[in-house]
Amino acid sequence: MALLPATRLFAQAPEPGKPSSPQYEIVELPGQKVAMEDGIRLSVDVYRPAAAGRFPVIVCITPYGSTSGQGRFYAARGYAYLMANSRGRYDSEGDWSPYHPQHKRDGYALIQWAAAQPWSNANVGMEGASYNGSTQWWTASEAPPALKAIIPFVAPPDAFENTPYQNGVLQGWCFDWAAAHSGRVAKEAGVGAYHGWTPGRADALRNTPYIDLNRARGADAPWFRNWYTNNLSTDAFWRQIAYQGPKGWAKIKVPSLNVTGWFDANHPGGPMNFVG
Repeated sequence: MALLPATRLFAQAPEPGKPSSPQYEIVELPGQKVAMEDGIRLSVDVYRPAAAGRFPVIVCITPYGSTSGQGRFYAARGYAYLMANSRGRYDSEGDWSPYHPQHKRDGYALIQWAAAQPWSNANVGMEGASYNGSTQWWTASEAPPALKAIIPFVAPPDAFENTPYQNGVLQGWCFDWAAAHSGRVAKEAGVGAYHGWTPGRADALRNTPYIDLNRARGADAPWFRNWYTNNLSTDAFWRQIAYQGPKGWAKIKVPSLNVTGWFDANHPGGPMNFVG
């Protein structure tokens, strides 16, 4: 039996082509305050074409701080782009808790606000990676009327399937993520470990009990203790933010482009949501 040549064992790299050319000058409106249903205001950076008319809108909700590159790219090509800081992060008001169900309702409110702006044509989509993918699924599960599509990159599934619990086991790297993002802005504690290079990580992981690990790093948070003590998938703490399963997926009517990677830590979310 003849063996295939080794060169045929590798996939052909796709030709991505070139992005479209910029067409518009840009208006940048950083730090706009948008009120949520309970009066808490999120900080939203708005990028839009400097032209008359109404444009489709892209929204990204993130706990990682605002960056201008994405917004400028899309605004120059005929989209309005909104980058919103998650509740309790950076310049957004309120208390930060990564898996609080209020994030679902904030997403709904922000989508509808974007649709109502004078520069918007009321067609709103979302994009973003990792946690920013979760914010898309949470929002879509609330079915805001103006939401037309989502593009989640490596979005985690429900919390007990992959992040922070992998099939019921609290993952080590999620301790690091929790430390790095325990407050209003990014912290040094845990940041390097989250990216895999901190020399002292092994020493940090020797701090027991593990519920006090991030306290020993100087990066404790009340919601991290809730992660640790609510250790069943049936706990109300996790069910309130869940979006998967027949009752969750059934509410999501918009098309989604799922992007993931075989070896990404959050790989399971893409295939699970595609099938669901």
